[in-house]
Amino acid sequence: MAGPGGDDRLMEEIASGRRDALRGLVARHGGGLVRFLARMTGDAAAGEDLAQETFLRVLRHAGRYRPGGGFRAWLYAIARRLALTYLGRVLRKTNGWPAEIAVAEPDPLERIELQAAIDRALEAVDEPFRSALLLVVVEELSYEEAARACECPVKTLSSRVARGRERFRELMAPYLVDGAAVKREAKR
Repeated sequence: MAGPGGDDRLMEEIASGRRDALRGLVARHGGGLVRFLARMTGDAAAGEDLAQETFLRVLRHAGRYRPGGGFRAWLYAIARRLALTYLGRVLRKTNGWPAEIAVAEPDPLERIELQAAIDRALEAVDEPFRSALLLVVVEELSYEEAARACECPVKTLSSRVARGRERFRELMAPYLVDGAAVKREAKR
């Protein structure tokens, strides 16, 4: 089940009552989904919880899925809506963005600071530009798939990705020298 058709077949199996077919979808898409949701929310644990909720909704609504409609776009649309709902709750509770930034498995020591800066920069890119950027650049969805996930036209998605990239570059400027990432010197 290596292609998009495999996703459709798994969804048909789930819709017909074979709940264990969900394992195949989780194996194929779980890692990317958790990564996307962790970066959307700025919280690794929330990313994992929201990915589980996304797959529960896939299971619950398998009968609504139409084969050939782009499973990844459908999956990420569900995940994006859950992340936005989560962020709305967090913002209402805290009157601001979560203070901590989750960094997945630490890279070698010289890369930890850069990874944290990347995470902070992604967190600082406003929605809906952040989700468009993450879907296209990090999760490698096509512009068409990402547009369906973001529930917008492809041209709008393209504009959001461009604006997200522009903002990300601005935020990462202190870490770039001639286009290459470098360690930022501590301010004295």
